[in-house]
Amino acid sequence: MKKLFLARTGPARPFNRLVAQLLAVASGSVVRASFKERGQSMVESTLVLLVFFSLLLGVIDCGQVLFANQSLVERVRSAVRWGVVNPWDGADRVVNRVLYNQTDAPAGAPAAFLGLRPENVVVRHRPATSERPDDETLSVTIVNYQPQFFSPWLASMVLHPREVSITAPMSSR
Repeated sequence: MKKLFLARTGPARPFNRLVAQLLAVASGSVVRASFKERGQSMVESTLVLLVFFSLLLGVIDCGQVLFANQSLVERVRSAVRWGVVNPWDGADRVVNRVLYNQTDAPAGAPAAFLGLRPENVVVRHRPATSERPDDETLSVTIVNYQPQFFSPWLASMVLHPREVSITAPMSSR
């Protein structure tokens, strides 16, 4: 009868595996194997998450770099435009336009845009000459600007301070 049962169901290998697993559970060897597997999973997860969060932090820092650069370019462009359209009466009003987005310095000591300082903004006005009366230009440059990032080790390794400079001809008066 035993031969007949094996002939109908095929080899008894799946049944033998099930019995072996049940015996292993009863003896406690499976419990130790699952702890090893859990430890291996934790190590693998830690490595994967470390790489994932490093990449995520890098993407956030790149976004900050792009935002800071574009914001500074827009501020400088706006200040140059204001300086070109209005009569020239010194660099202070153009510098304030870059720092505070207004021509007069606000009362007190408020923080400037993105941590800029007045020494970071260089304004050059080249007046017209008698030979070239239409050659009056205004140039605004941001120099030595150090942005703040989430990961300072990445910023110090990759980024170097870059100038933001815009020059425009003054309107003829």
